Amino acid sequence: MQITLIGAGPGGPGGLTGEGLLALQKADVVFGAPRLLKTLAAFCPGARQDCYLPEPVFKALRAHPEWKAPCVLLSGDVGFYSGAARLRAALQEAGYAVRSIAGVPSVACFAAALGRPWQAWHLVSAHGIACDPAAQLRLHAAVFFLTGGEGGVHRLLQAACDGGFANARAAVGEALSYPEQRVTAGTAAALCGQSFAPLSVLLLEREEDRG
Repeated sequence: MQITLIGAGPGGPGGLTGEGLLALQKADVVFGAPRLLKTLAAFCPGARQDCYLPEPVFKALRAHPEWKAPCVLLSGDVGFYSGAARLRAALQEAGYAVRSIAGVPSVACFAAALGRPWQAWHLVSAHGIACDPAAQLRLHAAVFFLTGGEGGVHRLLQAACDGGFANARAAVGEALSYPEQRVTAGTAAALCGQSFAPLSVLLLEREEDRG
């Protein structure tokens, strides 16, 4: 059996590629996090299972031998700080064939929202990972951060300010690809006192290097 891993982008329908959308519509079961399954329910005519880790997926597949075209939705792109690598390895070890379909990564969505190129940005994940934004800015002129959880953006902005980059240019992208998408720009110090949604990304740039 072949299992298809689909990058869902930030989570809204706009983060799916045409290939990903077609695979969802043909799937007889779609696995994924509850947020993705809820947002993309209209594109999933088959069964939906709110799990995406290897063992729960294996258990569900064993319980439903009638499922012949399963898909797994994964946030972001399957090759950018994704759980797809771990899942692919586990699936292949269990004897499944695996197909991967790219999603639109949040960095691309954010750059488009800003109307800017992103090839010079340094990409960092601060999602559940200790990160020093000031150290990153000393090494790189522009740094894009994946964040996660309540207060994630605020902690990064505060650390940047504490590290001597209060005047760094900052931009926060909230709920990218969703109807409520919002982009806020200013200095790190100006944005540090604001609240942002858990589903956000952050761009910091040394002021003298902004292009």
